[in-house]
Amino acid sequence: QVLIHDLNSLSASIGLDEWWSSRDWIQYGLAVSTMAHPRLVFSLASVITSILGESKKCLVLDFDNTLWGGVIGEVGVNGIELGPDSSRGKAFIEFQLTIKDLVSRGVLIAGCTKNAMENALSGLNHPNSILKPEDFAVIEASWDPKPVAIKRIIETLNIGSRSLVFVDDSKIEVHAVKTEFPEIESVVLDSKFPEKYSSMILRPRYFETFKLTKEDISRKGTQATPRVKKLENASNYDHMQMLKDLNAVATIGRPTSDQLERVLQLVNKTNQFNLNGIRRTPTEIKRFAEDTNSLVLVGEFKDDLTNYGLTTVIGGQFDGGSFKVEIWVMSCRTFDRYLEHAMLLALQHEIATKSIKSFILDFKRTARNEYFVGTGAALGLFDKSIADGTCVVDVGMPVIPGELPMKVVFS
Repeated sequence: QVLIHDLNSLSASIGLDEWWSSRDWIQYGLAVSTMAHPRLVFSLASVITSILGESKKCLVLDFDNTLWGGVIGEVGVNGIELGPDSSRGKAFIEFQLTIKDLVSRGVLIAGCTKNAMENALSGLNHPNSILKPEDFAVIEASWDPKPVAIKRIIETLNIGSRSLVFVDDSKIEVHAVKTEFPEIESVVLDSKFPEKYSSMILRPRYFETFKLTKEDISRKGTQATPRVKKLENASNYDHMQMLKDLNAVATIGRPTSDQLERVLQLVNKTNQFNLNGIRRTPTEIKRFAEDTNSLVLVGEFKDDLTNYGLTTVIGGQFDGGSFKVEIWVMSCRTFDRYLEHAMLLALQHEIATKSIKSFILDFKRTARNEYFVGTGAALGLFDKSIADGTCVVDVGMPVIPGELPMKVVFS
């Protein structure tokens, strides 16, 4: 059997000036320059890998800032960047077209997104979306750690973990997956440059195919029979230990005047982790920060991978023998990091010094704050079935899960 190794496309991508060297030809008899040898060898190795059946079989995709611009749970389906009206929107369309081509070649795609399923599907059903729900072999939309979700994907599709490529714009998510599954090729996308996404998954030639069968073509959009397959890395995932290893630091304190603009931005733009969805004016935020009858705490967060900056705010007013929490927001960038626990601990400490025995949450359900509802229930602040309205919480209630996976600094 004779197979063709396409050198024309390879030389075109490298450029003829680097592909050919008269010096290398005359001195060493090399038809390809030494500068181009690494790419040539890598390309040939990819073909051999494909012949041996070692090419990757499944692309696991994050959704927000990967398939479209923006966090759909925050901006809504009409607020995401996807389409011909902007350069970023066009870049995400191009990336989806690249993935669609992989699907047509028999590559399985799986969704792995920290989202409500409703939000995930609404993004795929966006009129400009190239990828539709039926293109996916499986979609994992939940707030579970991504290694846990990927384990379910592996078990559902019944494929080896070495067959996967995982892409995400979050360094922490990619780090978590690499920690639990070092055999999975994991790629960090830079959401500032979505135009580079396609080359980042195509250039490594993960999905090289030397022969396309009718079974490959018919595989797209079909879900394998759910059946547990022993994972190549079968250790129990320890999310808390992974977080501790990142040496995170949360700095919590009263906001400075320079931070008030960021506080206003968080309060008025955050939807998923938001106590009540109430928007505030600059005057209101300044009053909260300066009024002696009020208390506002802000949290900055960083770890070995990223400095996230100011990502969370909690605040309210003293009312007799109680404290009414009127603001509590947190950026989705620090979800699943236990920062809400640290903020609650700081708030409890601050109001307890004034002999306050309880605090009141001015809570209201909104169309987008289901994540806050789930988190509040997990913290024991209220029952998940709570309706709109305030609820009273005992200051001394145990909400901190033992040791937090971060160093907390009170400024």
